[in-house]
Amino acid sequence: MYSCPLSVATNDCKRVDIEEKSEPRKNIIEDMWLGVTIASQRQPSGRVLACAHRYTRVLLSGNEDQQRMVGKCYVRGNDLQLELADDWQTYPK
Repeated sequence: MYSCPLSVATNDCKRVDIEEKSEPRKNIIEDMWLGVTIASQRQPSGRVLACAHRYTRVLLSGNEDQQRMVGKCYVRGNDLQLELADDWQTYPK
């Protein structure tokens, strides 16, 4: 997912850092399609919700790993930065 200002430039977009990394024994975030669904509260102090329908959780079951595509949504402020003081953004996973 990218954040782009309203401009005519074609090179001013920046990739949004969701501050989560793939951990092969816990989750897979590559190809999770982050941004398939996006919603905004459309106000300066509002929040943005971005969902990744193909987020995969890895579960250990006996001798094998099970991969379950469960999806996940991320909440950020309108500046798209993680704010640790915002309970909506840091609610336990």
